[in-house]
Amino acid sequence: MGDLVLFSPTLLALRSQWPNTRIQVLIRGAYKEIAQLLVPNVEWLFTDIDPFLVNPLEAKDQITQLRSLVKESTPDLIV
Repeated sequence: MGDLVLFSPTLLALRSQWPNTRIQVLIRGAYKEIAQLLVPNVEWLFTDIDPFLVNPLEAKDQITQLRSLVKESTPDLIV
């Protein structure tokens, strides 16, 4: 949760500079409630993958689903 709190000013600055830009952020589902309170007008994408508990190589199905989700959103830029 600390990373999300620390990243919030950056998201707020991006939103301020580009008010009409679609911003999506991928976070763990456990932080869904707080994320929506920290930064308004951002689309939050959620995953159940916990990189501290699960090796990404062991979560291939979930990674495939995330890739599909991102591809469907047709981003111009991924950071």
